[in-house]
Amino acid sequence: MESKKRYYIYTNYQACYEYLYAEPKFCEALAYLLTFEKMYDFRVIPHTSSIEISNENIKIFIVLMGSFQFDKYDEVKNEKNVHFVSFDRAIDERYEFFIMKNKIKFISIGMLMETVSALTRKGW
Repeated sequence: MESKKRYYIYTNYQACYEYLYAEPKFCEALAYLLTFEKMYDFRVIPHTSSIEISNENIKIFIVLMGSFQFDKYDEVKNEKNVHFVSFDRAIDERYEFFIMKNKIKFISIGMLMETVSALTRKGW
């Protein structure tokens, strides 16, 4: 399933959104890496500087750009079970994020892929 709409000017951001939108196993594996619990039925929502993955139990924001702090963070920082992640190690070191209360967790693409593979092999 394709999202049918281009949300991001950068191809890598759009590709990330497309994979998450088209294949629920990526969302499930990401939630598992953060909570070690099985979760399903995710919505994938594109934002200006992040991609939101959420269901009734959890919100995960994949931080794409430094403007995230001003774009979404203040709106969601006090919500329960909200997580901020990045697939880019440099995001964690950017000055814009020093004031964020919740630490942005770095998750490598390789780790995500291995988790998808492992969970799929287990018949999850």
